[in-house]
Amino acid sequence: MKNFEKSYYKYWGKAKRNDNGTYEYHLLVYHCLDVAAVGKVLLDSKPELLKGFSFFKNSDNININTIILLLLCIHDFGKFSKIFQAKIPEIQSELQQCNRGKPGPVRHDILGLLLWDRKYLDFVCNPADILASGKTIDTLQILIHTTAGHHGKPASPENININDYFDEIDFKSLEQFWDDLLKLHNADIFNNHVIEILCKNLELLKVLSWELAGFITLCDWIGSNQGYFGLKQEPVAIEKYWYQALNTAKKAVTELGFCNASVINKYSLQEFLPSISNSPTPLQNYCDTCSIPDEPQLWIVEDVTGAGKIEAALILAARLLTSGLGNGIFIALPTMATSDAMYKRISLQYSKLFTGNTKPSLVLAHGARHLSKEFQESFLALVVDDDEHANERYASAALCNRWFADSNKKALLADAGVGTIDQVLTGVLPARHQALRLFGLQGKVLIVDEVHAYDNYQHRLLCGLLEHHSRNGGSAILLSATLPKNVRQSLASAYLKGKGVRIPGILKNDNYPLTTHISNNDNVIEQEQDTRIDLKRTVTIEFESEYSNVIEKLVSEAKKGKCCCWIRNTVSDVITTYEELKSLYNSELVTLLHSRYTYADRMQKERELLKSFGPDSGAEQRSGRIVIATQIIEQSLDVDFDVLISDLSPIDYIIQRLGRLFRHKRDSQGNRCAQEKRGTPAMVIYGPEPTENPSKTWYSEKFPGAAFVYRDHAVLWKTQKVIIDAGCKIATPGATDTASGIRNLLNKVYGAEALETPTVLQETENDAIGIAGAADNMGRFNMLNLSEGYSPQSSGRWYEEVHAPTRIGEAQATVYLAKIEGSFLQPFESGEYPWDLSAVKIRASLVKIKSFGDELDKMTSTLKSENKRFYEGDCIVPLKCDDGVWSVCAEIERKGPCRLVYSKERGLEVVRC
Repeated sequence: MKNFEKSYYKYWGKAKRNDNGTYEYHLLVYHCLDVAAVGKVLLDSKPELLKGFSFFKNSDNININTIILLLLCIHDFGKFSKIFQAKIPEIQSELQQCNRGKPGPVRHDILGLLLWDRKYLDFVCNPADILASGKTIDTLQILIHTTAGHHGKPASPENININDYFDEIDFKSLEQFWDDLLKLHNADIFNNHVIEILCKNLELLKVLSWELAGFITLCDWIGSNQGYFGLKQEPVAIEKYWYQALNTAKKAVTELGFCNASVINKYSLQEFLPSISNSPTPLQNYCDTCSIPDEPQLWIVEDVTGAGKIEAALILAARLLTSGLGNGIFIALPTMATSDAMYKRISLQYSKLFTGNTKPSLVLAHGARHLSKEFQESFLALVVDDDEHANERYASAALCNRWFADSNKKALLADAGVGTIDQVLTGVLPARHQALRLFGLQGKVLIVDEVHAYDNYQHRLLCGLLEHHSRNGGSAILLSATLPKNVRQSLASAYLKGKGVRIPGILKNDNYPLTTHISNNDNVIEQEQDTRIDLKRTVTIEFESEYSNVIEKLVSEAKKGKCCCWIRNTVSDVITTYEELKSLYNSELVTLLHSRYTYADRMQKERELLKSFGPDSGAEQRSGRIVIATQIIEQSLDVDFDVLISDLSPIDYIIQRLGRLFRHKRDSQGNRCAQEKRGTPAMVIYGPEPTENPSKTWYSEKFPGAAFVYRDHAVLWKTQKVIIDAGCKIATPGATDTASGIRNLLNKVYGAEALETPTVLQETENDAIGIAGAADNMGRFNMLNLSEGYSPQSSGRWYEEVHAPTRIGEAQATVYLAKIEGSFLQPFESGEYPWDLSAVKIRASLVKIKSFGDELDKMTSTLKSENKRFYEGDCIVPLKCDDGVWSVCAEIERKGPCRLVYSKERGLEVVRC
């Protein structure tokens, strides 16, 4: 029988409906070979893509690449089912001259899993008696789960009769194709020797299965791209088609940019960062000159704002890449705003991590990355076919097309990426396509900035990620202003656990600034760092409990030409203060900033703030201006104030906020200069009257709203007391007063040396401890059991990607503001992405809308059904303009009748009627 006359040519794998109702299709065996060809090209071009499998290459003479190749070939074997083929009876009838079944609800990935589990495990093994061992079955099932689960999560077996979905014709076609695949690849796999070695290393195989699953998904997506792999129906000998597919795969892989960049093989600070090479900070100099062991490693860098931590991390990353310890980088940050700022910051530097004759890609990854002008200007659009009528039969093509335009997944596959911490934490959660993220991260140097900003839940997920990254041979660099010792220890322990080492309490040094460098349990270096001379300072702290005195100080200092900022703890407090200041001072010089603006308005406000208070501002822009802001001003904006006031908040937040005081060296007028000339920096902290014997309502009486933001009032009392005990000063490293040093203050609030908690505040402290413990436990509960391998046993529940719980706490809602125009709703903002620009983030409990009234409810429901960009739970707020004010009345759960009001000046407010 001629090869192309065999029955396996009578099955379709991909299909496309034409406008006239007819179908074009791609033979199933061709699609299987397309996907395998992509895998071969990727592995031949970049062997490090599945670096962990080199263990098998380097021992026992196993051709692991051929095994992977054959797994790719069988990834869609579930489509040989007569039930799947019946999804398009017109094609089935044309190919098989009959219709042998009716479409069923069982997905082809599940059918593929059942096919091997119940029919062919013994068929692929030679001899069959090697299946006698339960461990053998476990080993093969991991490989089959990894292959069948290429649609983003492990396929779960169902209690169905396989003969209801496949008949003898299907089985015969499968067996013919399998035999011809073995001949095509000259393969003799799954024999006694191979199975024995795989079984012996089952635990390693389970670890590697996550990246392999991501690799198979990637190959399937590229191999489903009809822009490269066109639909072909004509029978061709598979030997001939295989070589055609290889040529097509080379073109696709090259043009899509997966193998275009190579990391540098030599490093010098002068070439890498010439702007700092002549005067690096002490931290940067240490990272440039210290010894780098030739093995994966963890760095924890703690230093003050302005020490150049990011540049230090890039120096370490460059040296790690040069040593062959990585093939790219990913920088994770706490928020979209910090990610945007980082993207701009490194966009001119990252390419120096790669050789000059290559084209490395840098991608921004977060939910609103398409609104970044800088990213859009660098984004290369890819033209691929899509069919809006596609369903199950072209799920890969639809996801593929969406993926190549969706940097949230692509970022981790790019040579370099910047994004929110959520992008990497999703990799250890049971979320669709998490394996693709782990695959993209393996081999990368992971840089995590602002580690102090993550709560107990995110900390637990980060520990899980570090453990897996370490187990896969990855290196990580963690950056923070400062960390409690127990947090630093848990991060170090997680990384060492991935290396198979479990030693508690390995960290001893409590100095600051500090670099902690770990490559194994015998190589832990805790090195105290010096601080730049111009960063050595002592900030005077003044506590003020009278609100009117703070207002008076702001106005008085502003009238002297100073620029001032008051960081308040709640949105309602900043709006109240803003309105009062407008009545006492020139309203044009008072700026309000909080999180409840549309994306467009918030970006505009941030641009204005940078213009007035950023690095390039001078006396003309700064003089006499006042900013009233929530905590968001401390997170990402490079702004500098002459006078800084803060509501009482935990000590680590106070230290973070100090970074906005005298941030840039200026003269007495506010112009940039070589040496700071504004005198001694001083900060005012507004809060309750200091007392040794606080009442239970000591904090909540002064801050009824913020009492729910910072629930541990004992921490707030300790923060106030330790600063007072230190002489009302906070000293940066290198200052002569160690009592007011940052590490000392932190330890007396959080550490083993913490002050004793007043009895009346023990309840809030215990509640906070309980909440923190619950968050940690929730992280453990939600996280994948990665040691089980890519299988249903890794988690009992799986989320769609958009619902992955990377953060907990009070739920946030995305509200889309709409203008009522006649009987239609239009986006509140204009532009290329008007609905995204019209989005407002707000506490979900404030906008649990029950009804806007029948007419408006119908309009919002119609908009959601007609515009597929909205998710079911999204909230659309229809606004009408009366006398220049945009508002709408609504019935809100637990609040009753309310009025939602939006203005570009004050943002979104919810007011009870």
